[in-house]
Amino acid sequence: MVHLMSRRGLLGRAAGLLGAAAASGAGAGLGTYRGKAQIAITLDLEMSRNFPQWETTHWDYEKGNLNEETKRYSVEAARRVKAAGGLLHFFVVGRVLEQADVSWLREISEAGHPIGNHTYDHVNVLAGRVEDLQFRFQRSPWLLRGMSVQEAIRENIRLAGEAMKSRLGIEAAGFRTPGGFHGGLREHPGIRSMLQELGFGWVSSLYPSHPNTQPMEEPSGAVLQGIVEAQKQAQPFVYDDGLVEIPMSPISDIGAFRGGRWKLEWFLRSVRECVEWTIETGGVFDFLAHPSCLYVVDPEFRAIDLICELVGGSGGRAELVDLGAIAARVQGGVKRKGVFFLTTEGTEDTEGGWIMGSRGGDVAVIRLSCGFVVSVLGCCLRGEGGVKGTGVFFNHRGHRGHRGWVGFWSHETPRKYTKNQRGFGGVGGVGPGMLRGVGGVLLNGG
Repeated sequence: MVHLMSRRGLLGRAAGLLGAAAASGAGAGLGTYRGKAQIAITLDLEMSRNFPQWETTHWDYEKGNLNEETKRYSVEAARRVKAAGGLLHFFVVGRVLEQADVSWLREISEAGHPIGNHTYDHVNVLAGRVEDLQFRFQRSPWLLRGMSVQEAIRENIRLAGEAMKSRLGIEAAGFRTPGGFHGGLREHPGIRSMLQELGFGWVSSLYPSHPNTQPMEEPSGAVLQGIVEAQKQAQPFVYDDGLVEIPMSPISDIGAFRGGRWKLEWFLRSVRECVEWTIETGGVFDFLAHPSCLYVVDPEFRAIDLICELVGGSGGRAELVDLGAIAARVQGGVKRKGVFFLTTEGTEDTEGGWIMGSRGGDVAVIRLSCGFVVSVLGCCLRGEGGVKGTGVFFNHRGHRGHRGWVGFWSHETPRKYTKNQRGFGGVGGVGPGMLRGVGGVLLNGG
């Protein structure tokens, strides 16, 4: 049973949530800023151009041909994170599994560290032309065997999963797109649908825009603060079709050491400030790095050790987790981020009753009067259709068998919520009189 709040308490809580949403913008879910901070350390297992020597570019054509230094760094990084009480989440390019010896990676898996799918050849999943898929296919287009771009992307992802099963005996723990996209997959429902068809419930594809410096220029306080601000756009959320997005948090090692040519101390300063912000806000931080870069620029594991120390010294306000744990919290939060009652004062005949909900990052507090929506505080509830005209349209499909609710509100013509649909706990949707006797049950949640 939900604790019933006073009108004053409700408004205070609503204002706080709306402030967080307004600060975070689209893409930060209601469940983001609550409870214990979740800190993830993720390493992409691939070779990186410009490392170990700046002139090195041939890795673009052999991303999976990991050198021994990269392998050793990965094993030791996993050991350190586990010693600190956490798990390190890896994403492997399938061609890594063509190498003769993968016992080091099997050792990582057997220690409990999850390994996700990073495609077989490090392909661009948003490519529209063969030329944009990957350097390897530019040079050797016959490898595609006449497949269309979309067919090649799907096959590349599927093949990486098959390689993981064959060489490691494991299923992929999530999917990360090669490269990060400022909008994630918001404008690419076809790619999201493909990933779901391949069995993925979550994806890591969004890397928010953020300030950087000119090469070899020390970042100013404004640049570092801008990177901290970008963390608000790197909070997990759920796409309209139910796929969970777990963004990569800036600044990545490639962004710092290739894009900005930073010194390690500058990078550590940024990491510290971003992790401290995450702990203070109870948010999520997904440290994105590559062992093929880190073994060159940070051979003593200072970045990974720093993150572990900050979490360990947080007084229980943060935990080291893998992305699966973050996805689980987001998916669990979806049930609580539908429409739910905070008070049950409203009836068919009297004014009152408040509903709060969140979907895909926006937060709204809606007031009911006689079964009508009469005012909305804050952002609209987004869903299929988004904003329609001057009103707010909300279509929450529900998850795991729970139906959703559909509602429309217009400044010009207030409308009642549509026909009642059963929600979690057996409570119907919203309509005239539906606030009477609800008793504070959480709709679409537990």
